[in-house]
Amino acid sequence: KRPILAIAPTNGDLALILNETNAGKVVNFDDEKSLKNVVKDYYQHYQQHNLLVNSTNYQQYHRKNLTYQLSELIKKCVNH
Repeated sequence: KRPILAIAPTNGDLALILNETNAGKVVNFDDEKSLKNVVKDYYQHYQQHNLLVNSTNYQQYHRKNLTYQLSELIKKCVNH
C-alpha cells in the first residue's frame, strides 16, 4: 500500500505501468525539482500516517501472471 517513487524516463514502460496502476510516481533522471517535491510530499504524508496508495489493476504485472503468460507463449511456439 506504499507508493513507489521511481527515477526513470517519464515516457517509458515503468511510467506507463505506475500511472496505469496508480502505484506511484516517476521522476526523470535530471528533474531534481520534481524529485525534491515528490519526496517532500511523500514525507509529509508519512508524518501524517497517510502515506498510502490505492493501487488498481496491478495483478496483471504479478510474477505469477507474467510467468503464466510466458508459458502460454512458449506452448504456442512449440506447437507450431
